[in-house]
Amino acid sequence: MSKKNRKRPGKAVRRALAAFYEGDADAAPRCLVTGAYDNVEYHHIDEDSSNSKDPHNLLPLDSKLNSKIENRHRRFLEPELTEHNLESRARHYYARGNFAKGYGCSVLGLSLTTTKPKKSKLPLERHIKPNWAGVFAAGALVNLRPINRPKVAADALSKIFIPLLHEWGFKIELPTRAGLAMELGSYFRDAGKLVRASDSIELSKHSLRFAVASETVDTLLARLAQHEAIVAVFAGHPEKARALFEKADQLVNADYVIGHANEALYEIRLQLARDKPDFEIIAELQKRFRIDSQEMGNELLMSRWTFLERIAQDAQAARRKGGKANRNKANRLVNRWIKQVRKTGIVPSAFYAYADQFPSEKRLIVVQSRSLPKQFVTAASTIESLLKNLDGFPLGSHGDPS
Repeated sequence: MSKKNRKRPGKAVRRALAAFYEGDADAAPRCLVTGAYDNVEYHHIDEDSSNSKDPHNLLPLDSKLNSKIENRHRRFLEPELTEHNLESRARHYYARGNFAKGYGCSVLGLSLTTTKPKKSKLPLERHIKPNWAGVFAAGALVNLRPINRPKVAADALSKIFIPLLHEWGFKIELPTRAGLAMELGSYFRDAGKLVRASDSIELSKHSLRFAVASETVDTLLARLAQHEAIVAVFAGHPEKARALFEKADQLVNADYVIGHANEALYEIRLQLARDKPDFEIIAELQKRFRIDSQEMGNELLMSRWTFLERIAQDAQAARRKGGKANRNKANRLVNRWIKQVRKTGIVPSAFYAYADQFPSEKRLIVVQSRSLPKQFVTAASTIESLLKNLDGFPLGSHGDPS
């Protein structure tokens, strides 16, 4: 559709987009790819330029880049729009806590690798890139989880990714399949659906059994061991969790430095679960978390939800020490945590286990808790069933699918 016929989003939609991507409904839109304010218009994910009522069908993009996308049937895409660049840009945003923009780059990559340009006369298979689509689907999940947007994830997966997975899933590489299953499982883990989370972990491990050894596979194995350890923490199995954290620590490589910081956080949680926590060990673990995080960059330490996890654990430690001064300190930290959650939109998972110990703030904590809408559960079930069929995984029930 020509530019003059493109329907401009209404004010309410533009404000919703600004609130999601910029954190301020009154902010000027910036291009997701270049970061520039000039000449920004809205790319339609479904390639229908008249469909401007759904904010999640729109992405703020530089007008020249948007034009290149619309005419990509005639020429190669600009370097900024290649799969490698979009994935790199999504990682860049994720590392700095700009999760909405990380999602925006991921879903742009997902749409470009699953759809046929409207003006193209070539068959669909000449345009799609199934493995890249899987990479971007996982990237969308990674970026939406910290800001607790499972409905947005379900919408993107159902409309864009699942149709491709039905027809072209066999072209998605084993490590990509494993990453997808793992990211789906992390949503169930955070929502307390531990049986379902464990099922996703087993599916991911099954895919990697047949994968060729590589740094990507090593990173996935380290992350899987850590995911399994976190499930063990939530399930109340500290010794199993420690063994899995140790395994993850041995597998962590340069591509997964954050694994060390995450491990320190959950080691603290294991200590706090004891009848008599060793606060000297907790202090050493907190110190290790700060050092590991600083190696990744202060921006990451200050913006990732792991920083909020640490505030929660500081509050718990103060509470466990006892005494009026420590209780007051714990309550101040809880209030700080709640303010940060409201300000950033980032919803950490660690604090819900502590809610009963802070009755005055429990209602505020529970309001922020994670839950999975039916549409996400349905989308995740469909993807996992298709992946199981592809990998020859034994089919069975998910346990508690709710």
